[in-house]
Amino acid sequence: MRVGFRGVGGDRTHVVRAELKGGWRPLTACEAPRLLAWRATYPFAADASLRPDVPPLATVTGPDGRTRGWGDPRLRSALQADLGRPVRTRRDPRGVHDLERSVLVTTAASARCPRSSASPSTCGASAPTST
Repeated sequence: MRVGFRGVGGDRTHVVRAELKGGWRPLTACEAPRLLAWRATYPFAADASLRPDVPPLATVTGPDGRTRGWGDPRLRSALQADLGRPVRTRRDPRGVHDLERSVLVTTAASARCPRSSASPSTCGASAPTST
């Protein structure tokens, strides 16, 4: 893993957004627990080869086991069908962070959210949802 001034390489580069509180904002696992059933990886930049300043497009695997590239229009359709709401995808190589120049490491909040049927009340305040 490589860490730069933007944080861990590729972290928070790809975000699923939904209309919340009058605007399009990053969707959290507490708002959409099914997000935890999805996985994003960088299979062509394994280990420390991913440069934080130029992360590649993520490869996303859905709960059905199908893999799609981040730029694939079928990804958005699959996310919307699984999450049951309109979503948009966003990529920002600088990262979409709550707090600039920070790295958040969490395990407890995610562990409290069962992958398929968590309710918002079972999640921590900042469960991770993006790469």
